[in-house]
Amino acid sequence: MLAREAAKGPLAFVFGRESRGLTDEELDRCTHLVHHAASEAYASFNLAQAVLLCAYTTRLALDP
Repeated sequence: MLAREAAKGPLAFVFGRESRGLTDEELDRCTHLVHHAASEAYASFNLAQAVLLCAYTTRLALDP
């Protein structure tokens, strides 16, 4: 799906604040949401980890 969307034009990844994420209004402007599975012991990722996971999985998805 990512490759199809990328073929249509520019994409943007929007990351929320580490302390509280994105607001409902900000989420309403997004067309797709990404959820990364996390351990129950550590239920969230910090911003750097989230960016790294998105960049890595995007690279894997777009690699021929």
